[in-house]
Amino acid sequence: MMLDADIEVIKQLDETIARLETHVLKHAKVHDPARLHLLQTINGVGKVLSLVMLYEIRDVNRFENIGQFVSYARLGQAPTGDLQNVCCTNPPGGGSPACDRA
Repeated sequence: MMLDADIEVIKQLDETIARLETHVLKHAKVHDPARLHLLQTINGVGKVLSLVMLYEIRDVNRFENIGQFVSYARLGQAPTGDLQNVCCTNPPGGGSPACDRA
């Protein structure tokens, strides 16, 4: 009986989470559709992670260099250079060398 109750709670929470994700994604598409789309082109970044990145990072230009951004995101060691020159939407071998490592 307790297991059935737990499963019912999980089902309800899943439905609520799905509605909230849909609502937030809809508003993000209106708020900053270009950046949201760009974030979703990164391998492994889906709807939820792209939203987290969009609203947690806000403006990537607030970081003076790649190292500061990587440190903020706790992604480890990063190449040095200008954030404006790194775009990981290119296929491997095209554009910035950083894209090949992403």
